Amino acid sequence: MIMEWRLLRSEGNLVISGTKGYILAPSPWWLTKHFEVHFEDPSKVDVYEPSFQGDGFRYEISEFVLKINGSGRNSYKYTAGEAVVMAEIIEKYMKHRNK
Repeated sequence: MIMEWRLLRSEGNLVISGTKGYILAPSPWWLTKHFEVHFEDPSKVDVYEPSFQGDGFRYEISEFVLKINGSGRNSYKYTAGEAVVMAEIIEKYMKHRNK
């Protein structure tokens, strides 16, 4: 499934809007304790509470630094696939933003 998406900022919240609904991460979104997936049907909302420790992009940055220093192990906090998908999403956003 391909969804059209865009990022919006509203009162410090992060909103990722798509054709089938939107995702809301309350402010401060980089330290989120939970996020909500809202669907076209307003009565359907899924709430997720990931159990990340630390702040923001700590896992991704620390893993990247380990790789640069050549001391990274194969025990990723993020899988290689997740890291690639996150980079692709950021790249698509940057290309879209620059148009």
